[in-house]
Amino acid sequence: MAENKDHVEQRETALERFGLWLAEWSEKWFPDAWVFALVGIVFVFVFGLLIGESPQKLVWEGGKSFWILIPFTIDPGDTEFNVSIGWEFQHLG
Repeated sequence: MAENKDHVEQRETALERFGLWLAEWSEKWFPDAWVFALVGIVFVFVFGLLIGESPQKLVWEGGKSFWILIPFTIDPGDTEFNVSIGWEFQHLG
């Protein structure tokens, strides 16, 4: 029999399979940026308490600074939102 050259079956290489597995695992188990921001807030608050700062001052200052984290937690592909947030932050200063 002659080999049919029109129908070429493509098979994934081991590297491609590993890359697909790693991407799937990362999407399932790696936390979003929001989690990192929340952990950072808690860490800074606890550290502030440990060095003797009052909880009221930490909450007040943290509340004023919280909105700076919003661009860090949103999807970078959402350019319309990024532009509007950037415009608002420029006019807050």
